[in-house]
Amino acid sequence: MANRVYTDLCIRGDYDALKEVIDKLELRFLNDLVMPICLNNIFPIPKHFETEREEREWCEKHWGVNEIYDVEHLDYSDKETNYRFTSTWGAPYLIFAALSKEFPSVEVELQCEFDVDGRDERVTFKAGKCIRYELLEWNNDEQLVKLQNEEIKNVNGGI
Repeated sequence: MANRVYTDLCIRGDYDALKEVIDKLELRFLNDLVMPICLNNIFPIPKHFETEREEREWCEKHWGVNEIYDVEHLDYSDKETNYRFTSTWGAPYLIFAALSKEFPSVEVELQCEFDVDGRDERVTFKAGKCIRYELLEWNNDEQLVKLQNEEIKNVNGGI
């Protein structure tokens, strides 16, 4: 069974900052098609990889995931914009920490539900730093909780 991570992303800030963030996230095509979130727009993949595996490893190291899919732009207001998407084998903390570093006036919150172990957690970034971490639900033992908490601490140093 693949380890899918279902993520709700909320970005909060003033209207002008949100507009800049959305412009950064979106990939627009000539036929007016819009990809709501393009991770490569946030932290571009270098062009020097010889194999697809090397590229995937780079993405995991710098983004926290290889890709996201089933992306939906749920809503947008003057103060926040919300997305929902899925990733495999990990949560995209690193890439969204990098986004928050680039736009320090906004708050980037991810709520991630891991299907393989029942973990549900909320992580909030501001100016590239993890400012809040909440373990909302966990169906596993104490040692794994400690490991996950250590992983969150490492997010701040991984950008």
